[in-house]
Amino acid sequence: MKSKAGCAKILGTLMSLGGMLLLSLYKGVAVTHQSSGTPPAAASSQQVQVEAGNDDKKIWMLGTVALLANCLFFSLWLLLQSRLTKKYPALYSSTAFMFFISTLQAGALTVTIERHASVWIITKKLEIVTILYSVRYTI
Repeated sequence: MKSKAGCAKILGTLMSLGGMLLLSLYKGVAVTHQSSGTPPAAASSQQVQVEAGNDDKKIWMLGTVALLANCLFFSLWLLLQSRLTKKYPALYSSTAFMFFISTLQAGALTVTIERHASVWIITKKLEIVTILYSVRYTI
């Protein structure tokens, strides 16, 4: 915090948090559009709209928490990365190790979100070509 770089990191983190709060708490025009279908019956539609509104608020709150966690952990990640570079100066192998850990994290997240085995089955030629291309150029 005493150096210009530390002050810039803190300022950048605070600006990121401010932007996240602005985007998540701004009460403007909805970006998403509602599907236009046939109007339901008047008595039951009010109850359905109230329940849908509560679900929307929960989803928006979860998004706000996710944005806040993203800002916090990304700033911590940058601090950790700078310390790692000082202690372990081999940039290529440390970068490869960090990408390997991120791949494990992304895989764990994907397995938690997509639990159906049918999603993981390769069915198209383009999927096979994409996998072979990415394996060829990462090795």
